[in-house]
Amino acid sequence: MKIFFKVLIIGLISSNYVFAQDFITEAKENELDKAKKTITARNVSGNTYIITGEGGNIGFHVSENGILMVDNQFDDSTEKILEEVKKISDKPITYLINTHHHGDHTGGNENMAALGTKIIAHENVRNNMVKRKGDGIPYSAVPVITFSENMKLYFDSQEIFAFHVSNAHTNGDVVIYFPQTNVMHTGDAFVNKTYPFIDIESGGTLEGYMEGLDKMLMIINKTTQIIPGHGPLGTTLDIIATKNMLDAISTKVKIEISKGKTEEEIVANEDITKYYDDQGYGNGFINSEKIRRTIYNEIVEGFDEKQKKLMELQKINSKRKQEDKKN
Repeated sequence: MKIFFKVLIIGLISSNYVFAQDFITEAKENELDKAKKTITARNVSGNTYIITGEGGNIGFHVSENGILMVDNQFDDSTEKILEEVKKISDKPITYLINTHHHGDHTGGNENMAALGTKIIAHENVRNNMVKRKGDGIPYSAVPVITFSENMKLYFDSQEIFAFHVSNAHTNGDVVIYFPQTNVMHTGDAFVNKTYPFIDIESGGTLEGYMEGLDKMLMIINKTTQIIPGHGPLGTTLDIIATKNMLDAISTKVKIEISKGKTEEEIVANEDITKYYDDQGYGNGFINSEKIRRTIYNEIVEGFDEKQKKLMELQKINSKRKQEDKKN
């Protein structure tokens, strides 16, 4: 596995907003995570830890001379987060990596920058945040170090890898891997036991999301601990389960489209997602109706003109059949 991972990483390294704004606002206003749990730090593996609480899951990695943090929840969470970190180590937080630009993962950027922490992210995260400066995002909250595809960070004597997953949850998602402790932080490119949010307005796509999951599976092994953007700690099996879930629902939506069903009919069809709804997947920010609509729109968007015309004819025929039954 070590030889395979080194070869893979060498390959990776060498290869060098309306809806989104609504999401950030709604997530904070509803305080979905705040209603469920308090901010708490606990060990994942070795010197890698997780902080759960008032937003996306935080990861932090303690080295000989400092701490690297991944994401930082909301702006008013910083004090509690720092208290939890100090229970583990009194070393300074040297670096902060943003997995993407949403406020439940980057809300504390300004506070962390004021402490002297260097903020790192994909270049699209910086671009997305700069575009939203008019919404109250200060320049000091914007990442100061960016990369386009993949990055290797030498954190004291340890290597830490960050790689871009294109157009998944957003256009700026990065996944961080700590090989010394075999821990991966996925940001919202993987959320555990809940339906994912595909932020279309920020460049997210279902296809990119699935490809991102495949990329993760190329690197991890059965003992890897996964810190998801939201949800409990996971393993390889959880990523596979999410991939299978998206595949299964997509297949059912395609079947309904082939029958001439309309978007609203498919969105209203609870049977499409029932198996996963019964497991609680629809209890998060993205409910079952939203995931059915997201998948429907992505499938239809990928149709060529001939397929779209055929789909319209199917809808017309289906409507006629329904009218004939009534008569």
